[in-house]
Amino acid sequence: MHQPIRYKTFTFFDIGESQPYFDDQLNEKVLNNVAERCYEPAIQHTMKLLKKFPEDFFVSFSISGSLLEQCRIFRPCLIPRLQELAAHPNVEILGETYYHSLSYFYNCDAFKKEVKKHRESMVLHFGKRPSIFKNTELAYDNWLNPELSKMGFKGVITEGASRILNNRPVNRLYGDVHDTRMKIFLRNRSLSNDIGYRFCDNRWNQFPLHPNKYLTWMENSGGEILNLCMDFEVLGERFSSNSGIFEFFDKTVAGIIRSPRMHFCLPSEALAELEIFDVLDVYDPITWTDQDNDLSVFRGNAMQAEALNKIYELGKDVSKTKSRKLIQTWLSLLASDHFYYMSTKGDGIMRNYFSPYRSPYDAYVYYMNILNDLELKVHQEDYFLSMINGIKMP
Repeated sequence: MHQPIRYKTFTFFDIGESQPYFDDQLNEKVLNNVAERCYEPAIQHTMKLLKKFPEDFFVSFSISGSLLEQCRIFRPCLIPRLQELAAHPNVEILGETYYHSLSYFYNCDAFKKEVKKHRESMVLHFGKRPSIFKNTELAYDNWLNPELSKMGFKGVITEGASRILNNRPVNRLYGDVHDTRMKIFLRNRSLSNDIGYRFCDNRWNQFPLHPNKYLTWMENSGGEILNLCMDFEVLGERFSSNSGIFEFFDKTVAGIIRSPRMHFCLPSEALAELEIFDVLDVYDPITWTDQDNDLSVFRGNAMQAEALNKIYELGKDVSKTKSRKLIQTWLSLLASDHFYYMSTKGDGIMRNYFSPYRSPYDAYVYYMNILNDLELKVHQEDYFLSMINGIKMP
């Protein structure tokens, strides 16, 4: 569950004019629309399943800090509902980056601070301390686990990309090539996307997807652990309630519980029950995004590369100001969504679905204008502090 804090159509002429960066009106509208179509009914629906199958149904959630921040401002009634859901013993809360950023690849200190802040927020809001980590967009490489291990995490969830498996099964528990204490869950890409993206695709040769058909695929997929990971917005937002997605979800959950070959479990429980099948060597980063399962949809063109380099470079100067407002602004601009909007890869269908901007070029121009304005504010803050420090009292 994640919503970025979207920025405004910030033009060149707004630079230096003390204009706000973030579009509160748009953010409120998007959050309330998604809450009404998805969050509210899907949370209620999940609670019904948890109460109906108290011994058998288990589910885990990853909730970004930026979503919770917007809930507090624009839809505070959603937080108690999330708390009720998270309080159920059959629900596990996962760790992630607070702002849903790519900081792991650009600034290790910022990454660790984000993860720590997210964990503290989960404890504060839900009373649960995450022990399993899900990086932004399931991003992963060999150097992630040592950092997570130092922070007390026991496992990580990433994408079951074929290029890291080398014909090994996806439905197994893996270990880190450098630290076998850290265990790796792999998302079953095919079965996850059958629901997450193809459920309403009438061009798909398996359309329509019926629960019995899907359950057969699950039972025949082999291995020991099947990880289905998808956006919560699948329930009611990406696929409307009229599509039959909730009924499909109900029947599939019931079918898994009835199956003699499958049962639900939480990730932390699976760690205690399963042995490592093999180790994974992931030299090049993987993600769950698009067909290439890499970072190219976030940093594959010159616009994205320039924007990413500038925002993380600017972070050094922002932190020196010790201005809570400037630091908070900088952090909110780290969300991976901002760079996704700048992607020119593929046909752009999914980008256009998520992006509030007319084109990747508009997203880039507005973002860079904001960074230039933020840079001015940082320099003004530095000048002000130098003046204060330079004053000598008699």
